[in-house]
Amino acid sequence: MPLNPGNVTIPPSGVEVATGLAGEIFAQLLANTNAAAADPQYQVPAGPTGAGAKEGMAIVANSIATAVVAHIIANAQVATTVTTEIGVSACISGGVVAGVNGTAAGTGSGSVT
Repeated sequence: MPLNPGNVTIPPSGVEVATGLAGEIFAQLLANTNAAAADPQYQVPAGPTGAGAKEGMAIVANSIATAVVAHIIANAQVATTVTTEIGVSACISGGVVAGVNGTAAGTGSGSVT
């Protein structure tokens, strides 16, 4: 599965269209904003009345999701251990890992998509 930041859009109806990480961030922003506002007059209203506030939250959610995904893609490291009862040679994107009698340890490189 590709790593995708997703997106949030707010049409004039005020009913959000949200996907991926941005959608999850938006949902948390909206829920926590409304939970923190003990007085209902300070909560984000449903429908067209709340569209403006939701648009601001969508901008923040999209921005955070894009930055997080870019950071993960640029900095993620994955380690894998292969254990067998026989000698093994495994190709890892960018290099070959070879081992004898039980383990294969080494390094390789690749990309996250």
